[in-house]
Amino acid sequence: MPITLKDVTFVYNPGTPMEVIALNTINLNFNEGIITGIIGPTGSGKSTLLMLLNGLLTPTRGNVVVDGLVTSKKANLKTIRQKVQLIFQYPEHQLFAETVFDELTFGPKNFGRELTEGQAAELLRQVGLDETYLKRSPFELSGGEKRRLAIASVLGISPKYLILDEPAAALDPVGKETIYRLLLSLKKQGVTVIIVSHNMEEVAYLCDQILVLDRGRIAAFGEKNEVFHKLMEKNIPGLSLPVYAQVIKLLQSRGHKVKMTASLEETVGEIIRVVRGDA
Repeated sequence: MPITLKDVTFVYNPGTPMEVIALNTINLNFNEGIITGIIGPTGSGKSTLLMLLNGLLTPTRGNVVVDGLVTSKKANLKTIRQKVQLIFQYPEHQLFAETVFDELTFGPKNFGRELTEGQAAELLRQVGLDETYLKRSPFELSGGEKRRLAIASVLGISPKYLILDEPAAALDPVGKETIYRLLLSLKKQGVTVIIVSHNMEEVAYLCDQILVLDRGRIAAFGEKNEVFHKLMEKNIPGLSLPVYAQVIKLLQSRGHKVKMTASLEETVGEIIRVVRGDA
């Protein structure tokens, strides 16, 4: 069963002069076993949505349902938070243990599972680190290594859903590619991945479907090529297509019969067709 939102509205400071409607009447299902990207301008409700998905926030109206469990029922929260793990932007700021081993074992211990050193080492291997890291301090690691450790620490809880806010923010190209490979690998293992990103190229590369939020409402939701088509027709301030998609849009405006695609490789193929005079 997927994560489902039914008529979800969330209001900050309701009934006060500071009242803000962050999300307004949201209805959607997050399909399982794929990567979904959530995009939208600043203030569109992305971070609020993430916190609703694992019960850190509960809706002002409506229901968030995770595998049949309603997040607004306190009795469901422990099970939901085991199923749905949330990694905030700059998760390295959340690291606190003295050693990498302690960091890896803390989360599972909260859910009644004691990890052996071998199991902890296997978690590190899943994120491209080896067992020599176990006795090191998390604070000695590079930014990319800390990011991978944060992901490994939640994998020890065996989540069904992994939610990440800006997973590759502030990483160098090598660090970003490492995170991308990891997320694609988790998808192959059956983990449902949901990411928030301001990087449209990142979303186009990683994601199977895209949710676009604008001022707390759904502006578009569906398969990524379909969403890119919709974004061509809409002008959402603070949100722009990847450069290569903008090239396709320009070619279409000049009468060339090229198709919009979220794939850089396919875009290059379309441009080659134009150069050859085939489009």
